[in-house]
Amino acid sequence: MKLRSQLSVHWPNYKKMDSFLLSFMATILLLPGAAAEVGTGHMGNIGVIVDNSSRIGKEEIVAMKLAIHDFNNKTNRQLDLHVRDSQSDPVLTLLSARNLIKKRRVQAIIGLETWEEASLVVELGSKAHIPIVSLADAAPQWATDRWPFLVRVSPEKRLQMKAVAAIIGSWGWRRINVIYEDTNSAGSEIIPFLADALKQVGSEIGYLAALPPSSAVNSSSLSDQLQRLKGKQSQVFVVHSSLSMAERVFSKANELGMMEKGSVWITTDSITNLVHSMNSSIISSMEGVLGMKSFFQEDGARFQDFYSRFRQKFRSLYPKEDNHEPGIFAVRAYDAVWSVALAMDNNGSTQQLLEKIELSDFHGLTNRIKFERRRLAPQRMFQIVNVIGKSYRELGFWSEGSGFAKPTNGQIQNSSSMDILGQVFWPGGLISTPRGWVLPTSETPLRIGVPLNATFKQFVSVTYDDGGNPSVSGFSIEVFKAVLKHLNYILPYEFFPFSGIYDDLVEQVHLKVRDLFILLTHNSIAEFSHPYTEPGLVMIVPEKVEKSNRAWLFMKPFTKAMWVLTGAITIYNGFTLWLIERNQSPELMTGSILNQMGTLVCLSFTTLFSMHGGRQHSNLSRLVMVVWLFASLVITNSYTANLTSMLTVQRLEPTVVDVEDLKRDNAIVGCSRRSFAVRSGEIAAAFIEAPYAKIFLAQTAKALLLLGKYTKLVALDLEIITESIFALGLNWVVVFPKGSSILPDISKAVLEVAEKGELDDLENNLIGSQKCDSNAETSKDSSSLSPSSFWPMEAPIQLKKLMSREVYYSSRIGKEEKVAMEMAIEEFNSQYSNQHIDLLINDSQGEPIQAALAALELVYRHRVKVILGPQSWEEASLVAEVGSQAHSPILSLAYATPQWATERWPFLIQASADQSAQMKAIAAVIKSQDWHRVTVVYEDIPSSATGAVLQLSEALKNVGIEIGHLLPLPPLSSSSSLVEEPQSLKEGQCRVFVVHTSLQLGVHLFETAKKMEMMKEVYVWIITDTISSLVHSVKASTISSSMDGIVGVKSYFNETTPQFKIFRGRFRRKFISEHPDEEKNEPGIYAAKAYDATWAAALAMKGGRGTGQQLLEKISNGQFDGLTGKIQFSDQKLAPAHIRRRNKKLLW
Repeated sequence: MKLRSQLSVHWPNYKKMDSFLLSFMATILLLPGAAAEVGTGHMGNIGVIVDNSSRIGKEEIVAMKLAIHDFNNKTNRQLDLHVRDSQSDPVLTLLSARNLIKKRRVQAIIGLETWEEASLVVELGSKAHIPIVSLADAAPQWATDRWPFLVRVSPEKRLQMKAVAAIIGSWGWRRINVIYEDTNSAGSEIIPFLADALKQVGSEIGYLAALPPSSAVNSSSLSDQLQRLKGKQSQVFVVHSSLSMAERVFSKANELGMMEKGSVWITTDSITNLVHSMNSSIISSMEGVLGMKSFFQEDGARFQDFYSRFRQKFRSLYPKEDNHEPGIFAVRAYDAVWSVALAMDNNGSTQQLLEKIELSDFHGLTNRIKFERRRLAPQRMFQIVNVIGKSYRELGFWSEGSGFAKPTNGQIQNSSSMDILGQVFWPGGLISTPRGWVLPTSETPLRIGVPLNATFKQFVSVTYDDGGNPSVSGFSIEVFKAVLKHLNYILPYEFFPFSGIYDDLVEQVHLKVRDLFILLTHNSIAEFSHPYTEPGLVMIVPEKVEKSNRAWLFMKPFTKAMWVLTGAITIYNGFTLWLIERNQSPELMTGSILNQMGTLVCLSFTTLFSMHGGRQHSNLSRLVMVVWLFASLVITNSYTANLTSMLTVQRLEPTVVDVEDLKRDNAIVGCSRRSFAVRSGEIAAAFIEAPYAKIFLAQTAKALLLLGKYTKLVALDLEIITESIFALGLNWVVVFPKGSSILPDISKAVLEVAEKGELDDLENNLIGSQKCDSNAETSKDSSSLSPSSFWPMEAPIQLKKLMSREVYYSSRIGKEEKVAMEMAIEEFNSQYSNQHIDLLINDSQGEPIQAALAALELVYRHRVKVILGPQSWEEASLVAEVGSQAHSPILSLAYATPQWATERWPFLIQASADQSAQMKAIAAVIKSQDWHRVTVVYEDIPSSATGAVLQLSEALKNVGIEIGHLLPLPPLSSSSSLVEEPQSLKEGQCRVFVVHTSLQLGVHLFETAKKMEMMKEVYVWIITDTISSLVHSVKASTISSSMDGIVGVKSYFNETTPQFKIFRGRFRRKFISEHPDEEKNEPGIYAAKAYDATWAAALAMKGGRGTGQQLLEKISNGQFDGLTGKIQFSDQKLAPAHIRRRNKKLLW
């Protein structure tokens, strides 16, 4: 007897849904709170979808009911609201929207608290041509381009993040920590905007703490995250989350002692906009918090009327709520209903309704309601509030261009400093502005690295007593101690000797995240104070031995070219005179040709020293003589002056003038350990840092006088040897980790020590009375005169010269996975003849909505045991919700899955490894090439923004590499061309780009970059495995024309095993037969992973049906050797994959 089971791969198609699924949907929709307000004789229906369990949803429901009541009374028209409760469930939201569109025939839908919900409903709305007026707090910039029936009522977050950055910049906090709820909207809008805004004020994000959604977070994980933040030096925290999450964060932060003096907490408007609704226990846990709040006028008569009626209705509907005041979410919902209601028309189509909504222009409760490209005009003013005790105080405002503002006596004062807003009460009851970072203590002192093997012990010297205890002394140590005296706080510290090279010591500053005092420039991983002594590299060379009577000295004043030019002009002048005077002077014409040539030469040189014109018979020859006498006067006097200078100043001349002399002569320079030094008689020059050179000359001054050698310091051109300077470390500074909060105070103290003369005193004591005069300078220019020295005489000649001259690439993944899964099931059924598994395949068409609908159909109609294959996290999150509710395991092949996903959805199994290892590999590639700054180009979808980009940012930061710019690209379906984005890349300074997009968008980007000449040698392109793992499917012509030289990182699996070779042959034959239009038929990592995931599910189903929980446990505990390696799960997650770097020229 064969046991038949069903294994489903979800490429859903909601058009296949039958009456069973529709009846199921109807059952779900008949839930409490889903009742509609239906009037009689109505002229239209408006659908509403809100979360009735949240404060935001409650306010929106009350405000919308008031709005529709006011509209109907005012216009004598009848519009009806049909309200649905989403219960914060995207799948239920989707079903509710279908019901409103199909059964209630609504003309528009308003609501949708989160972008996760809105993105699903707007897909349905655009297909049904129903306007969706979204109240979601965040949405991608490209959303209205992709979905033509989307209208956004909430403004974007960019300006709010600038307001947050303005607060941070005003107080000079250089590094902050961001605590955020790991939702799609946070990663796609908040984090990138905040990072850019902070960079403009000289600050940066030090640590990103991603918290699972409030429904998935537990006390233990929250405590662990906050405990890690507590250990950070920076104590400035920006919190962006839902209100429910914020309540838990601040409660736990108080328990851990993180809300005491010295800390700074700033909340975004996702929390502060609801501060009016918080009860006393919650708000007291937030004492000292600064918050950004969306601003709207609350003193108008219209709002006051709304305010009183809202309170009455809200109290009657929600008597358990402590506070009944309306906030920004209520007034936005009120205005949104009016926008739709004013546009409604009995005879108009939904397309006309959309156009009328877009043309709305009226004054609502929030402000003027006017749309630009179906987006509400940006909100440019934000209110800043300060939580005090069990209430809050409104400090003032911030607006773009005006900065901080506070109304005073009917007038508004503006300033770029937050001081204008008055007293702020900080956590712990602190009145003065907190530092925002934790001072070292005696238990955890500042550790200061001291080079153990310093060449010049006068600067840093380490000695040990009999007990082996180190003692540190020297000029640098004395400077450091003097600097500490100028700080306005005590800074506990301890010295520790370090025997490695300076590069290793700076690396310790970065890796240990400690403040170390060393001398080296590595600004990619560290930052530096103001120099405390004369920086720069100097060259010491021997002097020339004095030889004033040396042969041919008289030839030195002129260069060879000048001598040749002078001789040529002299002979030419003599020839001209001979030619003019020969008719008047017979003696110039007599004799042989040889005799006449001798006369011409003699005439040439006699005219050089002739000071009279008695022999000239022609005015023309006299004119020639006047010009020549002036020229000879200049030449002879210049020669005399230069020769005199060489004879009198010769003793100050160095043997080597500049670096070019050393390079030309292939000269040897001295080297001792970490810096260049002089070895007597063995080198032509020595390169030494200026402070070391002073000590060296002071110590050897007498010997130099006796030996007549090293007497001259010649400053090098820093631009010529920039690479050497960064290798040698010439800036005498205090080195700190990047973003260190102590750095500004140390730099200020260094300047104070210098201004008060303490630094000069320490340096004079160091050098002492033997200081050698090294102030004389030698010009790098040769002392010989060249023709260019006489350019005014050649001006006429120069002037004459100047006057005389959709098969879609993304579907390739699905095609490979489908073929591989079918092969796996065929092999399983053949190998286990007493078992039989059916494979039900549906096509999601890359749309999350269809993925969710098909999952519902497969689970509740076909009763499948397992679902495989969601390719994107947008699809997988919805299918995981369905599977967890139905207790059906979901094996997700999505390449980006949050770490907390399996905690929220207990029946989700990640069959693809996370991307953290890949991002570390990319960071290692960049680090190995010594690139210090990169630009990240990514497809603006939630899985990229919340997963790959943040993981890459963390990996790069760990190796000291900075992301200079984040460039989100709209999905290809939202933009037909890429012009502005590549142009912004070309105009930027950074030429190293990391690209994380789909293959289709990536190829489109590279083709555009090729046309813009951005695929040349000066550019570096690195692609992630979302592209490189599919490059085997790209046409050869596309690779050679647009992707030449690109470096890719891809997941690695062994393709030489017998198992894979057999699979490869069978796969190619099957793939060619099913997809003859595909040019390439090789299997890639996606096919191999799908094959292994199918076997994992099939092996778990072997031997009996079992419950969903039992099947989940069998899959999680299963182990076998698959195509990609050993298949083993840990906490329902596949073990990490190996990463391999590939270059196009090597791989493709």
